[in-house]
Amino acid sequence: MSGWPAFRTDKEAAGKVFWRHHAIACAAVLIVPSLLGYIYLILFISSETKATLSWGGVDGLTIGLFASFAAFSFYFSWIGLLMGVPLAIAALKRGIAGWGMALLAGATVGQVVALVLSMPIALAMGPFLALIYWIGLRLSVPGAFVG
Repeated sequence: MSGWPAFRTDKEAAGKVFWRHHAIACAAVLIVPSLLGYIYLILFISSETKATLSWGGVDGLTIGLFASFAAFSFYFSWIGLLMGVPLAIAALKRGIAGWGMALLAGATVGQVVALVLSMPIALAMGPFLALIYWIGLRLSVPGAFVG
């Protein structure tokens, strides 16, 4: 994944990324987690073994709770986007808009949202949603994110 640098991008990338690309990435943040959450919840609710389901040592009810937050994340993710999009634009202008920076920015925005709204789940959702945003930008303007 040498074409996917963690922190470094071309400083001229900001000139290649327009508002429509940010809109595509925002749409991905609003739609993708909700779809994944709904799909998992449908499978989880229809499962006979939901109480015994586990994944990596985490019980099924915890996974179901996280999926519920993902399914309804579009109600709250716009708050993070209000802070995250300007951070992404600033990172693009400075040439540090890699996926690692997206994770760090997502964790920071998640921390702020968790403190302001008293929603600790935002700590986990912030980096996840920021990575979806970065992938949305990366796929809509691939040449802008080559190191």
